[in-house]
Amino acid sequence: MQAASLTRGPLWPGAIVPGASNPIWIRTAAERDVERLADYFAGLSQPARYNRFMGAVDDLTRIARDCLKPSRKADCFTLVAEWREQGREDVIGEASYGFDRMSGSGEFAISVADRFRRRGLGSALLSARCSFARSASAVSTCSGKR
Repeated sequence: MQAASLTRGPLWPGAIVPGASNPIWIRTAAERDVERLADYFAGLSQPARYNRFMGAVDDLTRIARDCLKPSRKADCFTLVAEWREQGREDVIGEASYGFDRMSGSGEFAISVADRFRRRGLGSALLSARCSFARSASAVSTCSGKR
């Protein structure tokens, strides 16, 4: 596992989707990812977008920006899964996590592009989220321990 401050390069090593023709990696998202994350959200099917946001949404750029705000607390982060296709990198999944130490409660959201579902990417994002939360000294919702 790499350092919690990593913003470029693989966070989750190994083959995430066995048999994929191009490598897939998971990394922490940065503010420069706003447009790519908004495009990813827009590319989700209507049911997938509804499930991800727990309702209908319209301003996907604002939502992506909110996920990546540099002013977010240390106990909040977003991971993106990327895939290189035809010379460009595309976001194909994401997981956001937030923990409020004062209330002792947290929340997370996850989504995977429709064409990459049922191939292990969601499980890899959840595992990476748990590992990253532990390495960043956040209380993990995976174990309930610090």
